[in-house]
Amino acid sequence: MQMKERLYNIMADVEDIMKQIDDMKNVLELQAECYCGDNLPARIKSALNVQIRLLKSAQEASCNLRDKVDDTILDVVHNRL
Repeated sequence: MQMKERLYNIMADVEDIMKQIDDMKNVLELQAECYCGDNLPARIKSALNVQIRLLKSAQEASCNLRDKVDDTILDVVHNRL
């Protein structure tokens, strides 16, 4: 398998991970919206917020990784390496 193909496969995997992270974040945000009324204990509300923050951080790290892979693909395609 050529380097370019390997990089495209890695990029596809990163995109899949990013979609999963986004889906998990969206579900937690919906849960926080629906369940975070006055009746919800502060600990549960805090736990939901921490999970959302962690997923946002993972999402940002995934975006950075995707950009690095994309730059590497461009370098390989244009023989800049």
